[in-house]
Amino acid sequence: MSNDLDILVATPSQKIRDRIRACEYIDLWHLTAEGMAAATKSKISGDTSFELGSDGTFKIKDSVTGFRPDQDLSMPSWVTANGHYVRLMQDEGVPENIIQSMIRLNHLLTNHPDFERHGQAIRMWHQHQRRQWVISGHLNTDGVRFNLGKPNQNHYDAIRLRLLEERAERRLAPVKRTSSDDHAPSADGGGSRPKVARVERTPFRCFVCFSSAAGHPFTTCAAKERVDGKHQHVTRGASGRPVFADSLKPICINYQIKGCTG
Repeated sequence: MSNDLDILVATPSQKIRDRIRACEYIDLWHLTAEGMAAATKSKISGDTSFELGSDGTFKIKDSVTGFRPDQDLSMPSWVTANGHYVRLMQDEGVPENIIQSMIRLNHLLTNHPDFERHGQAIRMWHQHQRRQWVISGHLNTDGVRFNLGKPNQNHYDAIRLRLLEERAERRLAPVKRTSSDDHAPSADGGGSRPKVARVERTPFRCFVCFSSAAGHPFTTCAAKERVDGKHQHVTRGASGRPVFADSLKPICINYQIKGCTG
């Protein structure tokens, strides 16, 4: 039999396979081409380090050269890693009902209406579901976990809202331009000519105080009144998520655009 394998057959580390078999949480990077290549290269070269395990024994520490969290993976890498995840669950003898739940989770999120437009939020939602699924088993005395294949839409909404606030908080300059920028010198020096008009976006406003100022702490604002003096409909909830002041129910994604119903 001839050798028809690739020059470098990249596989996840044994530690990652063990965690998959035990249904513990892992970051999907370890199942991407880059992550598996890093693990394989480390194993082949002998360039490994060790860590002390909870049982007192020394274990190989995974190489994380080039590590990226789920939210920063490209969508093709993320989808491929999820496919590897399912196949490894099958190889490691994970119960069939859990495998089917993972397949269902992948199907629901990759077919979500926001998959193309809000990929980062979808990836974070998937990660959140996997992590909480593991945690749920430690919260119950009998170790029973919730159904991995039934994600909570409210969690996705919370992630989307947080991303909106984080992006607004990273703004470096105001949205509006000054009137002095409306004209530019002409190429022949003969006076000024109007600049091509730019489409101005509606500025993002803080859900809590309605501020749109650059540098505003959108993600943590807990102001007790709005900057425009109008009635404050939204406050910062105990969990850090914006909620309606009267009912304490979380606001929806479209709160600032068309309001929330139901």
